[in-house]
Amino acid sequence: MAGGALAPLADPDLPMHLALGEWIVRHHAVPFHEPFAWTRAGAPFYAYSWAMDLLYYWVGVIAGSWGLRVLWGVFIVACAAVMLPLGRVVGWRPWTTLVVALLTVVVAFKIVPMLRPQSTLLIAVPVAWAAAYAILRAPRVRWAVAALVAASALAANSHLLFFLTAAPWVLLFTETGWRPRRVLALVLGTMIGWLLSPYVLVWPQVLHLNLGYNALLVLPSPIQEFKAGWVASANLAQLKLFAVAALLALLPWLAPSRLSVRQCVGFGALWFVGLVGFGVVLRALLVWWLLALPLVGYVVGRLPEPSTPLIRKIDMALVCVFAAAPALLEARPFLTSASDAGWPNTRQVALIPGSDQDLLASWLDCHTRPTAHGRVFTWFNFGSYLTWRLPDYSESVDGRTIFPDSVAKPETYSYLDLQRPAYGPWASADVAMLRLRHGAAPILDTASGWTRVAVTNTKLDQADSTAQRADASDSESRPSIAAALWVRDEWWKGAGDGPLPARAAVLTRAEACAREDALGRH
Repeated sequence: MAGGALAPLADPDLPMHLALGEWIVRHHAVPFHEPFAWTRAGAPFYAYSWAMDLLYYWVGVIAGSWGLRVLWGVFIVACAAVMLPLGRVVGWRPWTTLVVALLTVVVAFKIVPMLRPQSTLLIAVPVAWAAAYAILRAPRVRWAVAALVAASALAANSHLLFFLTAAPWVLLFTETGWRPRRVLALVLGTMIGWLLSPYVLVWPQVLHLNLGYNALLVLPSPIQEFKAGWVASANLAQLKLFAVAALLALLPWLAPSRLSVRQCVGFGALWFVGLVGFGVVLRALLVWWLLALPLVGYVVGRLPEPSTPLIRKIDMALVCVFAAAPALLEARPFLTSASDAGWPNTRQVALIPGSDQDLLASWLDCHTRPTAHGRVFTWFNFGSYLTWRLPDYSESVDGRTIFPDSVAKPETYSYLDLQRPAYGPWASADVAMLRLRHGAAPILDTASGWTRVAVTNTKLDQADSTAQRADASDSESRPSIAAALWVRDEWWKGAGDGPLPARAAVLTRAEACAREDALGRH
């Protein structure tokens, strides 16, 4: 709980989830067409994580960024707690259940280290496993069916991979002695949960749109979590993920002595699906873990259980200190910036203030009229935050991957720092917000009718003077990657709160103009 509550709210998709939650509250409906990006105007859009979007938004509005931190801590605790009914119905020893619960917490921190809708799968799928075992084994199944429906509904309204709640259907092959009515209860319970979604009539379109072809997902993808799992995790930065993958890879060689032939075939098939998925994309490691849960339980069940005298000799207070120390040490750099920072009044998510996109967005707020709005040409890493931070503007791209090739392909090249003749629909935008290494930056600098008005770092900008470079020399208060803001001259005439600046402003810290005042005018 402490580790989750102190973890940074650093997920780049979180602002998009907040913006979607706000949109749903305002419209009293879920979106079916693109609500934000002008490059996808009128295109189909499905907020398949709408339940989490609403939850994040309401928690943020009521309790601010600290409320979101506590929510993540609650999710971590829930990921461990759901192992208790699973262990009981499967027949694990209490020690086995405890170890599997602790391993699940480790997986939650390493695979889903931030507040993301994926964390609900670590709750819903184990509940589905427990309910499936109970339906096939327990004398009474009423509560098990209700739990299965609830778990399937939670997954269906929280994440695109909701169909993982059907993984327990493999028990129809591995278990023996079940009755036909139990089979019907297991299958229908799962499917009824899937039907409890506002997108039930368009599920095929939702899956096709989000799992189909996209230039940002073409292998090898420039996005880390979409790269091949073994390749992406075999480096110093991802060694913890590699360790989890190695553990899963060893499961079949550790478990067979406790499994029947049917169980070896059924659970082995799920394990193989997870292995192949992880080999294709790094993010499938979560899928692999959820599919391999029964194997994990069997393997852990073979470990020797510590004797009671040994357990009694352990100082539990000391154990808590050692358990909390990593979380506290990891969170220490963020404690000074973990305050709400005026959010949600200033629409700033904790830890984002002071970043490139926040500095540029604050400058734009301070120097435009309250009614200003327009189209923002930006890049993938900025788009999600700007969708929430600048609600009156429409971004060209955000944290999703379902954009047309005219937008997605240039993003692929910009991630790889490769030059490309065309950089998306910048010519149709009113404002541009990009890192200076982006291939479109020199185009905007030389384009007629465009003016660079602000920059967050001058080290990479040869056009700025030595004096300006000195002003931006404070590396502790400056983001490591420089970014700049350009505006169309014609747009500025109607939106700008004054004449165009004679030269680009250097933003190394928050300007004197208070964010509350600037956003209060809007």
